[in-house]
Amino acid sequence: MPEATASRGHHRHRDQERATRNPTLPEYQPLSAPLNPGGQRALAALQANSFRRLRTHLQNAAEKLTETAGEVIERATDARVRYERQQQKRTQNKDDGDEADRDEDRNDNEDNSNDEEFKKLVQLEERVKEITDTLEEKMRGVIDAEVKLAVLEKTIGLLGREAEIEANASQVRGANNANGEEGDGSDEAKQEGGEQARPVQPLTDKLAKKLAKDRAKWETLSLTQRYSTNNTYVGFYRMVHDAKHPGDDIPPLPHASTWFSHLETPTTDEAGESSSRRPKHRNRGASPADSDDIAIARERISLKCPITLLPFKDPVTSTKCPHSFERQAIEDMIRKSPDSMSVPGHPQRIRCARCPVCSVRLTADDLRRDANLLRRVRRAQASQAQEPEDENDDEDNDSAEEELESEDDGDHDMAEDEVEIEEEGSPSVVPNTQYSVKEDIMEE
Repeated sequence: MPEATASRGHHRHRDQERATRNPTLPEYQPLSAPLNPGGQRALAALQANSFRRLRTHLQNAAEKLTETAGEVIERATDARVRYERQQQKRTQNKDDGDEADRDEDRNDNEDNSNDEEFKKLVQLEERVKEITDTLEEKMRGVIDAEVKLAVLEKTIGLLGREAEIEANASQVRGANNANGEEGDGSDEAKQEGGEQARPVQPLTDKLAKKLAKDRAKWETLSLTQRYSTNNTYVGFYRMVHDAKHPGDDIPPLPHASTWFSHLETPTTDEAGESSSRRPKHRNRGASPADSDDIAIARERISLKCPITLLPFKDPVTSTKCPHSFERQAIEDMIRKSPDSMSVPGHPQRIRCARCPVCSVRLTADDLRRDANLLRRVRRAQASQAQEPEDENDDEDNDSAEEELESEDDGDHDMAEDEVEIEEEGSPSVVPNTQYSVKEDIMEE
């Protein structure tokens, strides 16, 4: 019992210390007057520091989700490739074996469902699909947070400008009253009465209404409208797509309108609208040059920087155009450029440089780390390093086959020599019969 009493006393003391460290906040009191210069500076500091840290945090989260999705899917893809190679080797070994053994093995392994390796592969692919779906959902949540942050930043900036204008107008009115401008007392009384009667809407109410309005507008959009044109989601989707197809020749991305077909069902209005946008006279045979339905079988992406002409080491991709560069090369190009441009959220003009490929003006804030391109570079390097080993294995296999063929040819030649010797007549082991046919004829 004393121990229980001491324990309760310890918990009570800890709760008191916690309450002392985190005191209860007083009830919020809405503003009754425009923001003073101190409040305006606080809003500016909120935009400059807190929003920037939050934006960086969301970007890092999106990059980690993208990289994780690529690594997870590559595990399943590599497992599938290894399994198919093993199956090919087994098939080749069966073809080299006896016909009876091949028929027996074919009957034993006719159904892949009985193959333990195949079962493990299927389980791995199912698990990877579940993880990928979870990562995709988390990625959409990150994009939602980025959109909310952009709306919040824009709204806070607008409210700050309104507060500054209101504060300046209030100062002008105060200065005019202090200087005693012309006008009778009744007009001044009316003006003062009007100012006292006009209510000041709290900034929190303005902020809440604006955020609620934008949130409702965002929720009315379909998944395709929300994410298919977002650069962050496009990068994630491309990573997932490319990780499923090893090698250099990768099929192009499916059309963005099909990305969420398994999650959303088009309404009647959307179906009618999409059908109305379709070109008429579809029964006429379209030429290859005029057809919009030409499918691209494969796409190749350069793994070299257009500035350095060397393979990528730390690639970044522009958010304004689809071109990628080596980070150090493009950042040096921007830093040494004499051009500058005004960017929302920056009080001063910042340096910019034109894209070496399409001449779009780029700033350092327009560059994003491209984890998908870096993955391609690493896989290409690993593939190049693997080629000499494969060639050595092929050479060893060829030399072994040549040795076997030479041994077979030698055995065949020896067998032919033995047959010829037997046909010419070998010495008999029976006494007094060791004569050739020619000798018998001469004696006669």
